[in-house]
Amino acid sequence: MKNRKGIAWLIAMVSVFSLFAAACGSSDSSSSDTTTTKASGSDTSEPDMSGLADLKGKIDGGGSSFQDTFQQKVSTGFDDEVKAAGGDTTVTYTKSGSSDGKKALADGTLNFAGSDSPIKDEEKPGFGDREILYFPIVGGPIAVPFNLEGIDELPG
Repeated sequence: MKNRKGIAWLIAMVSVFSLFAAACGSSDSSSSDTTTTKASGSDTSEPDMSGLADLKGKIDGGGSSFQDTFQQKVSTGFDDEVKAAGGDTTVTYTKSGSSDGKKALADGTLNFAGSDSPIKDEEKPGFGDREILYFPIVGGPIAVPFNLEGIDELPG
């Protein structure tokens, strides 16, 4: 039980770190008018990363190939930040498809799975009494193609 909570915590931290990394990315636009905001006398521009030194271990994930590029970037960035703080983690993600990822998670060969769909009711018995936690981390565009006889183009 303690290990499950540790893994869930690590997955949550990876998710939070990925949001942090995305928010701290640079943009091509620049401005000469910058302002630094401080709250209650403390500098809020840098997060407290001191807890990263305590992180140790390995976590394996896999599944959705759509998420692979994002997962690789976030996993590498997270590992680098933890190692820079004095911790020792390795987060891996292997693309194999959503169904394979969910199956490997149910089999216990992965600690987390990326999927483009939730676990179906007929898949849930494979997880036994384990609780399944969902963390939405990647969104994709949705196209609605159409083919209507007599319509060659949409008005615009």
